[in-house]
Amino acid sequence: MYDLNSVVVPGSGITDIQVTGSDSCINDSGQIAAYGTYDGEQVALLLTPTPEPGSGALALFGGLGLLLRRRRKNPAI
Repeated sequence: MYDLNSVVVPGSGITDIQVTGSDSCINDSGQIAAYGTYDGEQVALLLTPTPEPGSGALALFGGLGLLLRRRRKNPAI
């Protein structure tokens, strides 16, 4: 479980995030339907997760490393 208030972009003006209901508030893309306060008014929110910057680079270099390793074992490729 996460405190959604701690993972919202700082300075966005969104506070007091609350999710009501069950896990049906999260769709297959990981988006979360919630309520929160924005500039003093309660609003409906759709929170969309973003990958950490290092995740894509790690996947890219990992795949490249596997490809280079395979080429060393079989130079005919």
